[in-house]
Amino acid sequence: MSGIVGTSHSKSKVIGRSKDTAKMWVKWTNAGAIDGSFGILSSIVDDANGFWTVNFSAFSSDNDWVAVSMTQNRGVMAIDDVGTNYVKVRTFYDGNTDHDYNENCLVLYGK
Repeated sequence: MSGIVGTSHSKSKVIGRSKDTAKMWVKWTNAGAIDGSFGILSSIVDDANGFWTVNFSAFSSDNDWVAVSMTQNRGVMAIDDVGTNYVKVRTFYDGNTDHDYNENCLVLYGK
C-alpha cells in the first residue's frame, strides 16, 4: 500500500498523518489471533469470556481520540474503558450474555 488514500473530497491523503485518518485498526478472532492490522497496535489480550484489551503505542497524552468498534452477527461490542495506550471492550448478546465472537474490529482516530 502506498499510504495514499481518499477521494477528491478528503482533507488528508496520507494514512495516520492527521486527526481525520486512522491511527490504528485491528481485526481479531475469538482465540485472540490477529487477522489483520495497521498502525500502532501492540497486542490483544483475552481478559475473560467477552472481555478484551487492545493495547497500542501511546499517541495522545490527553486521551483526545475516538475508538470505533464492531463485532459479527447481532452481537454488541461496547467500549468499557480507555487509557493513553489501551481500549477495553466487551462483546455480548441478548442484552447481557458475554460472548467471544470470531470476528471483532476496532479502529482508532486521533491527533
